[in-house]
Amino acid sequence: MERLRAIDWFQFEAVAARILRTEGWAIETRGGANPDGGADILATRNGRKAVVQCKHWQIVTVKPPVIRELLGTKASAQFQAHEAILFSLSDCTEAALAFAHDNQVLIWDSREIASAIDCIGIGSFPELKDPDRKSCPKCGSPMVLRVNAPKPFWGCSTYPRCRGVIERSRWAGGG
Repeated sequence: MERLRAIDWFQFEAVAARILRTEGWAIETRGGANPDGGADILATRNGRKAVVQCKHWQIVTVKPPVIRELLGTKASAQFQAHEAILFSLSDCTEAALAFAHDNQVLIWDSREIASAIDCIGIGSFPELKDPDRKSCPKCGSPMVLRVNAPKPFWGCSTYPRCRGVIERSRWAGGG
């Protein structure tokens, strides 16, 4: 669990994608730091399409509006998916859980994610073994910790060509 909290949101999306692959889903990652239309991952399996939203929140509790937004993404003309899946490190309110259950939204919470990682083997998750080895969510290049700023952050190593950034607070407990 500590390792999951040490990674950033972009690494969390990679962990979710890897778990889904082991479940037999074909994966298409979306957006990164770019607009994704509400789906971080598109997954397909047995002719069915799922939209996947990843919330690396560590403090904020998932409430019903998050589930409603995911259902809207699932039904949107852009995706027209059969299923909706939420990966979240934070807990869900009882109302969010009930709404998800009533609308067949699958929720992978921190315990289920950690259990899947244990089953698959941590060796399959390089971001959990070395959370400081980051990739730019815009271009995929390595990230560099920039400490000469008022607030340290991870910046793309190809700056100024790419201006990809991951705020340090996101992976240091801010979600």
